[in-house]
Amino acid sequence: MCSSPGQHTDSTLSDAQAPEAGLPDTGGSDASPDDGASEAAPDASPDAATSFAQPCSTLPAATDPIPAGFPQDAWRLPALEAAAWVFGIAPPPEPLVWTTCGQGCKQLDTSWSDPATGPLYGMTIGGLVDGVPWLALKQRLDDAKARTWIGPADGPASAALIEADLSTSSTDTGFSAAQLVSSRGFVLTAYFGKFVTTFGAPIGSPMICFARSATTASWLSAALLPDRWAVAGSPAPILTGAWPPVAGHEDLLTLSAPTGDQLNDVTTAGQRLVWFGYGAGKQYHLWTWQPGEAVQLLVNPPPSSGQQNCCAASTDDQIAWLRGTGYNEDSGYAAFDQVDLMTAPLPINLLPVTGCRVRTVPQPSMSNPGVVGGGYWANAAAPANDPSAGYIYVVRLTDGRMWKIPERGPQQPWTKILYVTSSEIALLEGYWGHPEWASTVVRYDLASLGPGEAP
Repeated sequence: MCSSPGQHTDSTLSDAQAPEAGLPDTGGSDASPDDGASEAAPDASPDAATSFAQPCSTLPAATDPIPAGFPQDAWRLPALEAAAWVFGIAPPPEPLVWTTCGQGCKQLDTSWSDPATGPLYGMTIGGLVDGVPWLALKQRLDDAKARTWIGPADGPASAALIEADLSTSSTDTGFSAAQLVSSRGFVLTAYFGKFVTTFGAPIGSPMICFARSATTASWLSAALLPDRWAVAGSPAPILTGAWPPVAGHEDLLTLSAPTGDQLNDVTTAGQRLVWFGYGAGKQYHLWTWQPGEAVQLLVNPPPSSGQQNCCAASTDDQIAWLRGTGYNEDSGYAAFDQVDLMTAPLPINLLPVTGCRVRTVPQPSMSNPGVVGGGYWANAAAPANDPSAGYIYVVRLTDGRMWKIPERGPQQPWTKILYVTSSEIALLEGYWGHPEWASTVVRYDLASLGPGEAP
């Protein structure tokens, strides 16, 4: 049976441990008596990032004039190949406004947006800062400027970055908020042609540039440990440096899987970094690292089990992930005959983790990272026989009860789960780049979703 968070400090659980809440793992543990112990997990040591990334303190300062309409003390990235991207720290705007969209539903009022370009422009992210829902969203103000709003969903902004819109430039440039990570701060990225620059700050502190890395990975994730930041964007390795950031003391390292996996979706699990790797032979792995250790497998099932693992997310006391069994090469990308939701308590004191099965989930594909919060797991699903009929599913981790949230209408796809708490879930609706679609943020009270489905 699965353990409730906080019952054990050792995350390698045996079937003999009987918790007060959870479900029996009808599929057996990751290492059955017939299979014997898992094979020894390969590991790899972190490498200095000298050939992959440069500390920002070694880069030339930007000298381009600040465009009209920006504060003359605007903060800027270091000069790059083509142009200096300019950011101005604007006065925090008003709190976000939410309107009712049905029982237990409210959505973001986007009347401030430019209707010609769509209300939300670029990457929108969410997270829990000391248990409070926060959002970072990019508001397209006009043809010249966009604003990244960072703050509590129901409170005043903590930071607001005004940036020049270079979408008409011949230079391949862009800006994304890679991750709103925790009360420790936020990490942002900007990409210029073949380079990605990573920067950010503790909440309430001045921004600082961390590193420039030689990668064109356009979909990035980020994480913050108490003393390290990390970003990931396949096909590049994990890049990590010292936190809080101090110019001249970046301590850049790269983390790679010894199997040569492509690495994506870095997150934290207690004092550890955890990420998903996709390797040769269409194998899906979860890797982990913490300072002072080598890169190791988080979960290491025996090859005869046919099990693969992906898509981890965690809270302060619990980690959850997906375990696929029976890879089905003919049914689509990362598709499996069965996908189960797994959990283990934190902290992790012994590797590899066995974990406990919560339930089978309606997600034949293991390509999306999940979101965990308030005792719930959420992810996106599409039936194998109708990929267009997508919906969000929410699972209560203590008993496996599940709820489904269908899309609200044509051309209104759910594109991201921003956060889930013990009482609500926030979803991003609509695609950036399609102003005719109803791009907004929608929040649902979990209590309004009905009785749900038993496992």
